[in-house]
Amino acid sequence: SSSVFALGQTLARTGKNVLIIDADMRNSSIHQLADLPNRFGLSNYLSGEEFGEKLLTPSNAPRLTLMTAGPKPPNAGELLISPRMGDLVRLATAHYDVVLIDAPPVLGIADVPLIAKTVEGVVFTVESDGARLRQIQHSLSRLRSAQAHVFGVIVTKNSASRFGYGYGYGYGYGRTEEQEVTA
Repeated sequence: SSSVFALGQTLARTGKNVLIIDADMRNSSIHQLADLPNRFGLSNYLSGEEFGEKLLTPSNAPRLTLMTAGPKPPNAGELLISPRMGDLVRLATAHYDVVLIDAPPVLGIADVPLIAKTVEGVVFTVESDGARLRQIQHSLSRLRSAQAHVFGVIVTKNSASRFGYGYGYGYGYGRTEEQEVTA
């Protein structure tokens, strides 16, 4: 969630009109990152409300709008599989330059493959030292099975210092034993 929120803010600063949709209806957090209420949002739209200002919340950043997850539904998977999710993506892309959808983790629940079928592509986020290689491979396999186009990967919580990579140079003055002169 923090990665999609940061990406949305960055794109909005470049002059794009950006909409972030919080599709993690079981554990929503975009509203917390933006310090906004979560009264209306995606769950309301998928349950039949019309796309409009009631469901959209301007953020504190210019050109960045949010659709929070809304009230926690008892049937998030059923809502996401409805044709309204695809309708929402079409409506949102007609009104915004960029639409970012924050989704729950791929493993464990069916939400991400359902969402992936309705979008142009997926940016896969991996926490450094947070997931094992097999989990990442399985997640990517689930996305491929949903015929998702994976644009790329964001690695979060990465410490560059642990890889020992960097730039540096040095020089110094001194003399060695061989250069010592006796008087």
